[in-house]
Amino acid sequence: MAERIYKLQPNRTLQLRGFDDLGASAAIHAATANSFKVSGIFRDPADFAVLVIHDSDNFYDHPRTKHLPDTNFDGLTLTFDATYSGLMPLDSPKYPTIDWPFLDAIRPDGTTAQMRLFDHATQVGGTYTAASGEFVIQDNGFIEYDRITLWYQNIAFDYIAPKVTCSYAFYAAGEGHVHSITVAGSTYSFTETADLNSTQVAQGVVATVAASSCVTASNAANVVTLRASQSGGGTFAVSSSADTLTYTLNSVSATTITQSLAAQINSVDWSAMGLILPLAATSSGATLTVSTTRKGYDGNMIQMYAVWKNENLRTASPTASFSGGSSDATWRVALDFTALGIPQVRQMWLTFAPPLATGEAFADTEWQAAFANWGVTGPEATKTLQVAGPGSIRLEEDSPSCVYSGTSWLTEAGFYSGSYARRASTVNDSVTIKYHCPVTHNLWVGTSLYNDRGVAGVRLDGGNTDWTLTGNSFYQTASRVGVAANVRAIYLNNYSGNNFVVTGNLIGGSAPDAGGTAWTTTGTTAAYQFQGIWLTVGASTPSSVQGNTIRNFVWTSSYASIGHPGVWCGIYVLGGSVNVGTVTGNTIGSSAGSGEVTTTTSGTGGTSFGIACESSDTISICNNTIGSMTVNGSATNVGATLIGMYILYGTPTIRNNLVGSATMANSLNAGTSTTSGHTVTGILCSTDGA
Repeated sequence: MAERIYKLQPNRTLQLRGFDDLGASAAIHAATANSFKVSGIFRDPADFAVLVIHDSDNFYDHPRTKHLPDTNFDGLTLTFDATYSGLMPLDSPKYPTIDWPFLDAIRPDGTTAQMRLFDHATQVGGTYTAASGEFVIQDNGFIEYDRITLWYQNIAFDYIAPKVTCSYAFYAAGEGHVHSITVAGSTYSFTETADLNSTQVAQGVVATVAASSCVTASNAANVVTLRASQSGGGTFAVSSSADTLTYTLNSVSATTITQSLAAQINSVDWSAMGLILPLAATSSGATLTVSTTRKGYDGNMIQMYAVWKNENLRTASPTASFSGGSSDATWRVALDFTALGIPQVRQMWLTFAPPLATGEAFADTEWQAAFANWGVTGPEATKTLQVAGPGSIRLEEDSPSCVYSGTSWLTEAGFYSGSYARRASTVNDSVTIKYHCPVTHNLWVGTSLYNDRGVAGVRLDGGNTDWTLTGNSFYQTASRVGVAANVRAIYLNNYSGNNFVVTGNLIGGSAPDAGGTAWTTTGTTAAYQFQGIWLTVGASTPSSVQGNTIRNFVWTSSYASIGHPGVWCGIYVLGGSVNVGTVTGNTIGSSAGSGEVTTTTSGTGGTSFGIACESSDTISICNNTIGSMTVNGSATNVGATLIGMYILYGTPTIRNNLVGSATMANSLNAGTSTTSGHTVTGILCSTDGA
């Protein structure tokens, strides 16, 4: 029975990525159209598992039945409920040593994106609580300058006891003499009677001071000692008839101390401190409770420490180990791919990693990630995947429609639709495939990426229209000697063809995504020309060239003409209506550095272009970056020309392009010295425009 297959469909297109070093065995199971689970066992703290939720290249299904490459996520939103156990939780703020907090994506042009899932999550179930710890203050008769300090990381919360006691020496002065102590403005007097000694006088003073609520009094022989009561009147003055000194005492209790420490903790500017787990504190009597302001399991790893001067003032325990933090929540995650800047995606994946151990050896951990209510919303045509099913025509390598030219074509067996394919490794060997179709259709060419075979380009001639060329890499694996030829990665050549879309392609280098060493040619005796993208198209519906990158070239040639398309040209529009970079800018070279594209010519006047246009139809060239380009002459008597953007005809719209660099010198550069003169021009427009 026929079934429609969708992007990101749990029971059809998701897969676990294999590994050849660090990694953990895992399994997808219980998969339905809108739910699935991934589980396994971590046996090492460096283990991880990767769930690929989209790969435009389907490596697993048979070539005859697998879905066709599709990178379009424009207008789609993925929503799901995630519940993790035995894993680093999504809410964790810890540094990601591996990408467990993110959805990772690779765009067709090779650039990458990371979306932190927690930034797009809402709790819909489970528990999500903060961790906390407690200190209990013990007052064992502390006095002035006794001290207690709490530590969190390298931050100290300090309390030093103020003055809480004072003493006066009283001496017998004879019958009728009045001895007094004044506390907080209230005077307490004792009148000496006959035959009292100094100790008895001190005892009498203590007895009268007992009426004060601010202090307690005691004596040792004739010395009266006052101590501020814990429930007294805050700060107050004490004086005596026995001395001219006046003391200031402070009513301090364990509650006072916990309140002071809590106030210190709550006054910290945690954002300025850069700590991922800020704290907050509350006081209740002698108990200080400290909590993380960010909820979650990670708070359980916190320990605070207390140190004290002596046993007079201390905490019941020298440490407070936090507990109660939970990340056992279910999170609803919503990802709008267009809003996130990834409307085109080549590959996308989630990463699972074990939770960090706390002060103990890692133990084998069973884990599970459960996903429910998994769904994709957006245009139906964008959500669906295409398969070359009934009604499609497949041409195998041995079809009479395939005409091979050259001597290096070899047949090899492998995972191909008919079990065999042909490959070539000699320059200019080619295959021509001729067919006729009376209706608009899609054409797919199966290719392989290896370093021992040729590089294929794309050329569309008459009879073609509405093609989309997206996410391709064009590169040359080895340096080659230039020949008298014209090299084009993408060549659209049909004045009656309209609405071509060329997006997200990468051209250059010696590896996919314009990577590796430069696409290099040697020798300056041949007129060797290059165009990354050539368009000769119709004018009724504009064609679109968006988000392509052309970089990483070292090109040599004897070509001497200043005319289009010159020695080297990134994008060349010969005719038709074309929008270049109006949605997503193209990059020719780079906005940083110098020499990302380097050309050398032995013919004076040989010109290199970033973008060149000869079309007299409607043209818009916007948002593009052209830079890090260098031209050289092969000798001091050879002058070279570099033009960032050249517009010859029509009424073009040219806006918001970056030609050169705002920060980097020599972004557009003539590198060698010459007696003939080099020419470097940013934008050269020989027509009217906007």
